[in-house]
Amino acid sequence: MGIFSRNFDRPGPGVSKDAPKKKGFARFFEIMGRDFFDLWKVNLLTALFFLPMLAVAGFAWVYRQYAGMLLLSALAFLIASLPVGPALCALQSIVSRMVRDDPFFFWHEYKKAWKSCWKQAMPLGAVLCLLGGAECLALGMYFTMGTQNFFVLFALLLGLLLQAAVWLLATLQMVYMDLGTLSLLKNSLLIFFGRVKRTLPAVLTVVVVMGALFLFLNPALLPLLVLLGVPTWLLVSADMWLWPALDELFNLDQRLADKRAAEDAQPPEGA
Repeated sequence: MGIFSRNFDRPGPGVSKDAPKKKGFARFFEIMGRDFFDLWKVNLLTALFFLPMLAVAGFAWVYRQYAGMLLLSALAFLIASLPVGPALCALQSIVSRMVRDDPFFFWHEYKKAWKSCWKQAMPLGAVLCLLGGAECLALGMYFTMGTQNFFVLFALLLGLLLQAAVWLLATLQMVYMDLGTLSLLKNSLLIFFGRVKRTLPAVLTVVVVMGALFLFLNPALLPLLVLLGVPTWLLVSADMWLWPALDELFNLDQRLADKRAAEDAQPPEGA
């Protein structure tokens, strides 16, 4: 197969079709080597949907000393963030299928995820983006003001961690399950605390690495890291932790296999 073609894990010389899946770093690099181009592609698409929201956030930071500008920025930020939720669901759909070794056609799956999730993901994503933006703005002001209140810092960091957990778990559930918004949020928090041995490393991987890059790296290099697909690499790692937790709770692998078998058993249209 070519470098830009998917091999769908076909067994080849010396590779048994029943060989057990690799784990840990070996599994991560296997996915990266096999799906790098599709990961880069979906990362770039997701980044494009974030650009308007980030532009508004930059405006809000520049004029943060004016209450009127902050209110105007909050409204503009809310509108600009509407496409982010569906974009993240489409991203999760692509990445989680790579993690599960589930064959798919990229554009078909991307559009399918958008179509199935946008009504729920748009308002939920906008609200979570607004809360996350407020948290980041508060953190930025905390560090620029030079305050040393540990409890304020802890509360802000905990808020970001919980929001990241809700984002990751809610988007996975939206892609694979049909739940109301309140059930999504409740499930996300219950899963995070109930399966903390898996969920905490997944969320920390994303939050700590992205936070460290933002704080300690030259800002001029951040667009380059996004262009290379680094955020999506982190999502691969996070989903490797999260999917077994969701599958254990909801038996998703079996339910998806049963659904696929039922669809395959149906006669083609017009037959």
